[in-house]
Amino acid sequence: MSVPYYVPEDIFEPLTLDNKKGYPTQLFVNPATLQDFTCSLCSFVCRSAVVLNCNEDHNGDDVSTFCEPCISTYLSTNGNKCPLNSSHKSVNFDPCVFVRRKIEQSKVYCPNGTLSSNLNKSIQGEVQSQSGSSTVSFSMEGYSSDTKESKEDSSQTTCRWTGTLKSLEEHLINCDYRSVSCHFHDIGCEHTIVQANTHLHNQCFVTKHLQLLKDDFLQFKQNSKASSSDEVHAKKGKK
Repeated sequence: MSVPYYVPEDIFEPLTLDNKKGYPTQLFVNPATLQDFTCSLCSFVCRSAVVLNCNEDHNGDDVSTFCEPCISTYLSTNGNKCPLNSSHKSVNFDPCVFVRRKIEQSKVYCPNGTLSSNLNKSIQGEVQSQSGSSTVSFSMEGYSSDTKESKEDSSQTTCRWTGTLKSLEEHLINCDYRSVSCHFHDIGCEHTIVQANTHLHNQCFVTKHLQLLKDDFLQFKQNSKASSSDEVHAKKGKK
């Protein structure tokens, strides 16, 4: 599988999932089927859908659904007053099992983002400038997805996985297109890399990584020498 290994920040736009509010509609393959299940507070598709259990009714209004995180935050900061009618106090909520099940079984895309048509040129330029070589080759030809799809347009590369929302979390743990820090991040390499091809990044930036390792070792050696010197002075001071 040929996938991009280095992700310039200006062209990588993953769909962010915030667990403090609902799911963005762009995540879903058929968002129109979920338009009745959006949160009345954040306007996204409900996360852990709940319904209010007010002592008073809402004058025959349709039952509104909320994300559990959204309504929990709202009630705690508004004295447990109903967001639909502030005269309703001491409001509680109950899980909406039907809505939760409907949303969990809905098909979603992988949110790890689509890379723009400038990806090939941008990556090639970055590789050549960072490696100091004009002979580095990089192919953005099509790739095979988990579903064995045929080659895709090389101007746009993205994870082609689709599945139920319920299975999304497991997919994200293993997704080849998730962005990760370079293995040498702790000693100074700040590149963000697509997981599947970290080895290509390491090959192209081997000189930089070796220099970072050398600098880190010299710093460690210097610190150790200073520490040993301090210990010697401390022992002499006790005599």
